[in-house]
Amino acid sequence: HEVNYNGRLLIEGARKVGIRAAPISRNIKDCALTGHCISGCKTDRKQSMLVTYLPWASELGAKILSGTRAESFDVSGRRITAVNAVATDANGKTKPVRIEAGLVVVAAGAVQTPLLFQKNKLGNSSGEIGRNFACHPSLAVFGEHDKDIYAWVGSTLTAQAGDWEDPLKGGYLVEAGMVGPMITSTWIDGGIGREFVEFMENSKKFQAAITLIHDHNVGRVYLDGGRKRIEYDLDDRDFESVREALRGTAQIYFAAGARRVYLPTTRRSTIESADQIDSVINGLTNGKHRYRMTSYHPQGTMRMGADPAKSVVAPDGRCHDLDNVYVPDASLFPSSLLVNPQVTVYTMASYIADQISARG
Repeated sequence: HEVNYNGRLLIEGARKVGIRAAPISRNIKDCALTGHCISGCKTDRKQSMLVTYLPWASELGAKILSGTRAESFDVSGRRITAVNAVATDANGKTKPVRIEAGLVVVAAGAVQTPLLFQKNKLGNSSGEIGRNFACHPSLAVFGEHDKDIYAWVGSTLTAQAGDWEDPLKGGYLVEAGMVGPMITSTWIDGGIGREFVEFMENSKKFQAAITLIHDHNVGRVYLDGGRKRIEYDLDDRDFESVREALRGTAQIYFAAGARRVYLPTTRRSTIESADQIDSVINGLTNGKHRYRMTSYHPQGTMRMGADPAKSVVAPDGRCHDLDNVYVPDASLFPSSLLVNPQVTVYTMASYIADQISARG
């Protein structure tokens, strides 16, 4: 029952054209089908840190400082001895916080983790901190049906399809999902004036999905005069996978009964029939500002590896340059994943926790 009509259409269409498809395994208990997965589960059925690891840690005696931002470290030799932070209350009032530490775990994600190290000029003998950034460049594709779909009703991501076992040879993943009509207006060029109104009136008839690919680690995260900068351009090698994802999605939509497919180009581009798919998709080329790209899963920037000259974090999760600092988030991935990285992050964090425990 958790696979909504939009998801069932993806599975149905994929199976008709011989593309692998299945319901998505979701980390949720007794979904209330409210459709607010992206903005936050208002019924706490989604098993996020707020209802799992944080309460568990608190029960075991952990002290959680919410609204507190780590700013700097006290360092002695190869060890961080204290973390200096700023706590901000609900009224915007701030106060300094200093935490003495025998062990430090930095898990702020693939953007904020490297920035914290860069800000403190720490742990970067390899020069690799902030490099090797990947971000799962993603596109939304809509298929217009004659019947009503209401793709945003029910759980958000319900089904998947694609060739996710061969990421280096055009592999891709398509996930059925839409987060409401407002987002529809940003993912696809709906036109202007009356054309746009008609496009939005038809949003209830749109089958919707997003694409994911394995992207090469060509980006960089760094500080520029104290400001965060992210450099990333879609690599030509990755654009081949993008095209295959769009091709596969269009095939699925027409097989599921769509009469038109809207592509996520900056200027409106549609495929009007199944026999147009190859000609339209083959005509797409890589370039800046040609597609309505979004991104969900930043990775890399604190690359894990055995060679301290080419990586930041050792195979046990500890920073090469520091004896008591570990990084267990997605920034340590040596290369990009094709699929959603949640389970991999959990697994690596659990593995690194075991390494910490083993050291005593």
